[in-house]
Order: sequence, then structure tokens, then C-alpha cells
Amino acid sequence: RMRHLTKVQYENTVADLVRYALKDSGAATSVLSAIAPALGKIPAETKARVSKAPVHGTFRRVNQDIQQEHADGYYAVASALAGALTSATHLPKLLGSCASQANVSTCIDGFIERFAPRALRRPLEASEKAAFRAIYGTGTALDSAALADTITVILNNPAFLFQVEHGNGEAGAKDRFKLTPFELAGRLSYHFWQTMPDEALWQSAVSGSLATQEGYEQQVDRLFNDAKTKATMDSFIDEWFRLEDVKTINLANATAAEKKFLGPLATAMSLQQNMRTEVVELTRHLIFEADAKAKDLLTTDLSFAKTDDLRGIYGISGSAPIRFSGGQRPGLFTRAAFLANGTVRTRPVMKGVFLRTEILCDELPAPPANAANAKLEGDAALMTTRAQIEALTEAPGSSCAACHRTIINPLGFVTENFDSLGRERREESLFDTKGNQVGNKPIDTNATAAVASDDEPAVANAQELMSRIADSGKVEACMARQYFRFAFARWEDEERDGCMLEALRTASANGPVKDMLRRVALTNEFKQRTFE
Repeated sequence: RMRHLTKVQYENTVADLVRYALKDSGAATSVLSAIAPALGKIPAETKARVSKAPVHGTFRRVNQDIQQEHADGYYAVASALAGALTSATHLPKLLGSCASQANVSTCIDGFIERFAPRALRRPLEASEKAAFRAIYGTGTALDSAALADTITVILNNPAFLFQVEHGNGEAGAKDRFKLTPFELAGRLSYHFWQTMPDEALWQSAVSGSLATQEGYEQQVDRLFNDAKTKATMDSFIDEWFRLEDVKTINLANATAAEKKFLGPLATAMSLQQNMRTEVVELTRHLIFEADAKAKDLLTTDLSFAKTDDLRGIYGISGSAPIRFSGGQRPGLFTRAAFLANGTVRTRPVMKGVFLRTEILCDELPAPPANAANAKLEGDAALMTTRAQIEALTEAPGSSCAACHRTIINPLGFVTENFDSLGRERREESLFDTKGNQVGNKPIDTNATAAVASDDEPAVANAQELMSRIADSGKVEACMARQYFRFAFARWEDEERDGCMLEALRTASANGPVKDMLRRVALTNEFKQRTFE
């Protein structure tokens, strides 16, 4: 299959192609502003739903669905962009001095030879060049409308909209085919930078140096060490950790109990984004500046809280990075982004499912059909959240108990010493439906976490749980799987991709996370494709 560009990749590619075509940053900004409404109509991908990730989905890159909205949007963008580039204002910059010649045939030929290969990200075939030239026609006078038609067709070519890879015809093991230098350039650029190859990468393909081991590694290092790669890895972390699911906390729509419980800290509409940003910036710091290993993400005591609302939740002050003391908040998953939900009650089940499926990569069976019909006996207002969850999901004979009692609930119960805004607590405040506080009950965080087996000693707190997970070896293996899905835009096949997964796991286990992030581009699998 061919991978279509994600919306982010498409927008970045359009922007870089405009800058290449005009060679003028001011003119490029003007054109991009003009086509912004058309770009905005292209639908953004949702995270792909696959059989092994039915609830939360996986990465946007994996979503390869193409709808009529995409086709209409691509045409609208191409048409708008072609019109802007061939306007009286920008046409001289697009064609140069030859635009003023009486006979522009050579000028049009030259434009197609410059523009189309960069748009299609490979040299033109003779038949393609002839086809694009035929769209313009045989007239020798400058015809901006004909040139706009030519540009529109180029920008709707599958080679612009997709990452088209044929390979060089040399079969390798298991019918794998080596990518050509131009295909390598595209794969590197879209993986690390989410856009078309820049001038240096393009020229390395033209010269053939990208086909050599030395030349290839030089380009991998150059791309990986660029700030654009950090931004791409931010998106990997954001999607892997499901940060878009961080709840919007808005007291305007809150119940009476929520308004009393959440208080002034929850009034800022930006709190959701502040929580999300903290995790991304902390992870970026750990990976690219602190050379952190995978297990360090589970045990770090650093916070990148930069706003008063988030620092208020944590009860800290100072400039980021700030250190928590005494094992107070070990690891990323005791940060507010993974705890807050904007209600009075915490959500142990969701916390447990997240750690089990996204961080440990354990598979959960589908819930029984009658799971939603469970009834809670007694006065819920007088029960802690843990007591409610245990009563609903762990009752003897319940069809839910097998999974919840051993592999889901315990992972969520261990962080019950943080409330539903992410604040540390020793007791749970209980409220009735009218918002009246009816009592407090002590928090119980003891649980048998079953990180690697169901007979492990119990853990008493988040610090013990995160250390248990960090020492399990499962985080490195799970990170390798998650990164594979992101890099190759598909779900792994354990038999076919086992060696690749092991190479990434080994890199993650034996060195800093960033070594694994770079390592993927040095594998044979990254430089090949199959036709299956």
C-alpha cells in the first residue's frame, strides 16, 4: 500500500513547496495566508481503530482512510494555490525574468522541470514531463490560467499526495526491495520532519551519496539533530500517551459538587493545555537533554509546570524544571495530565487500563456484554471511589471480576492518593448530589499490581508501583512497539517484524531513549519495502 500524507504532513509539504517555488519568505507567507481557508477544510485524521486497540485507537499515521472530503479538499487547495502562485503579484517570482519574454515555451519547460520533481519528490519520467507540458498547451505567450491548470494537476498527482515507493527492483530477503535514494529521502524526511526533503537531503539523493552507508548516516544524524525532529517526537509522545484525552475542566458546566470540590484552581480554560504541555516538555527534556532511559520516564521527580494553576495543583513554586521531594510524584504518570478528569471522583479503571495497555502493552479482552448493567448497592455518597469500583467490578461471580480484580483495578488504585484534579490527598472528600460534603474517608493505595505476573508482592504507593514497572523490562518492549507503529504507520506483525521490534527494544533497554528514536532509520527494514 501507499501511505497518504497526514494532514500535518500535507500542510507542511505545501508550505515548503511554496517556499521553494518562490524563494521569497514574504511572498510565501502571503500565498499561504491566501490558501489557509482551503487548507482548513481538509479533514484531520482520527487515531486509527484496529482490532488490538478498539477503545483508544493508535497513531494518526496508521489511519489510511481516504474520503471524498480529502479528494475535494486536495483539489480545492491545489486550485487555490495555483491561482495564488500565478497571480500578477507572484508570477514574476515564480518564473523569474523569463516571464517577460514574448515566447515563454522554454520558460514553462524550465518551470515544470524545477517544480514538478520537487512536488513529486523524484525525477520526472519523460512521459510525465510531456503530459504536464501538454496541459499548458502549445501557445508561446504567457497564459497564467494554463499555468495554474498545470500546477493544479501536479498537486493532485498521487506522488504528491502519497509516499509512493516502488523500490529499485533488487529483491532482498523475503521479497523486500531496497528503496531508491529519492524514496529514502522521502521516508527519512516524512518520518523525522513530517515534510518533503529539504535542499541538502534532495541533493544527497541526486548525487547518490544517500545510497552509501556513510552518506546515509550523515543525513540521518543531520535530520535527527534538527529541532523539527523534536517537534515530531512531541507528536509521538502526545499520541502515545493520549494527551488529547486530557479532560477540559470548566466550572461553567460543573455540578454543585464539582464546583465546591474543584474550586478556583479549575477556573482557567487553559488548564487542560497546561497539563498536556507539561508532559510534552518534560518528556522532551528527558529524552533530548537528559539522555534519559525508558525507565527514567517512570521514576523522574521533575516537573515542567510553568503556570500558576498547575503549580497550585502540585503545591510547588519556582521556575521549571522543579523537583518534587521525597518520592512525592514519581514518574510521568503521577502528573496531573494522567490524573485529572474534572469531576469529583477519580477514575481508577481508566488509569489502570491506560497503564496496562499503553505502557505495558498487555492486551485486555473485550468487556462482557452486560458490563454496563452492573448495579451499585448501598449509598454511593458514603463510599470511596475504590469501594464503589470494587463493589461494581470485583463482586464474587461477576463476569467482570477476572480482569478487574487482577489486571485493571490495582494499577489504578495505587494512585488514589491523588484526587481528580491531580492534587495530593490522604482522605477522599465525599459529596451528595446537591454538592454537600457528607464526610471524609481514608485513602487505600495498597494493591497487588501484577505488572509481570499475578503473584507479585503488593505495592503500597505510586513510588513502589512505578519502580516495579520500570524494573519489569516491559516498558522498553512496549515503547519499541509503540514507536514501530508510529514509524511505519501500521500495526506490527510479530512474526514478520520480530527482529525489528527486538532491535528497537534492545536499543531502548541498553541506552537512552533517543538512541532508539534514531536507531529506527538505521535498520534494514526502514530502508526497504515489501509488496504484500
